[in-house]
Amino acid sequence: MVGRLLADPRGRWGGAALLAVLVLLGLYAVRAVLPPFLLALVLAYTLHPPVDQLHRMGLRRAWAILLVYALVGLLAGTVIVFVVPLFVNELSGLAETIPKYISHVQGIIGGMERRFDRIPLPGAFKTLVDEHVARAQAALLSAISRMVSAVFALLGQAFTIAIAPVLAFYMLNDLPAFRRQLETSLPPVWRQRVMAFLGELDRVLAGFIRGQLIVSAAVGALTAVAMGILGLPFALVLGIIAFFTDLIPYFGPFLGAVPGVLLAATSSWTLALKAAVAYVLIQQVEAAVLIPRVMGNSVGLHPLVLVFALLIGGRFFGIPGLLLAVPAAGCLKVVATFALRWLTALRQA
Repeated sequence: MVGRLLADPRGRWGGAALLAVLVLLGLYAVRAVLPPFLLALVLAYTLHPPVDQLHRMGLRRAWAILLVYALVGLLAGTVIVFVVPLFVNELSGLAETIPKYISHVQGIIGGMERRFDRIPLPGAFKTLVDEHVARAQAALLSAISRMVSAVFALLGQAFTIAIAPVLAFYMLNDLPAFRRQLETSLPPVWRQRVMAFLGELDRVLAGFIRGQLIVSAAVGALTAVAMGILGLPFALVLGIIAFFTDLIPYFGPFLGAVPGVLLAATSSWTLALKAAVAYVLIQQVEAAVLIPRVMGNSVGLHPLVLVFALLIGGRFFGIPGLLLAVPAAGCLKVVATFALRWLTALRQA
């Protein structure tokens, strides 16, 4: 029975689909322990090109990985020595001045409310506007609270951050052997299609992960420099916020611009306008220069599909869903493309 089922192409692909569903269900069941593996996967994808290059130059793969780790460690040490103290000082200063900024914003809102009260409008309309102003004020306070909580939550993930490089080392070191073992274990009739399918998945994931990290780092650096030139306090914090929010396509650049513009507005509306213009220019550089040169069309999805994927990911999975929505949509496109090719081949057979 099983032999006849595997001999039929529909049975083979149906079995593969069932196996994929079971794997996804298993991953969902153990999702609580996946963060270090996901971080290790991102690290492995990021470091894979230099490791491969050193290996092709004749260096043993393990030594190539250790050399790349040493270089990354040197860079990380430089950041820790020179950048982290500045970031901690700015973050402490921001925490101390948040009450002042909130008081300033409340004063602006109060002035707007007093001017608004002079306008002869129906009472129900004024009540509705007052409710929206109160909601906006509560949302601002909630956003600041969530931002501070997120920073402390990140510091609490020390185990995940520490174990990820170890897991990434094994991924990088054993990847060629695993690929050869997988290829030889596949039935000949499946081998070409499965390896082509996995190669396309690898292209989508690697292109997006590496490209997005490089682009977001450039956006964060440009933001820090631009805000520093404009004379805004906490320019480094604003740059780091821009880096993390830019990891979210489409919505991220807007979210990253909000703190800088609001911070500038506490000084003057002119400075807020300058900050907004700076953010717009950085986004134009990102869209016109960085993304085409660094990422190209690695995911290959229509913008409407990407926005739909982001909305679905954010609605059901929050921030992790926003970060993973685009690569997940790209992988689903690869699966759908290969499934359509298979169905077309079956009809023609």
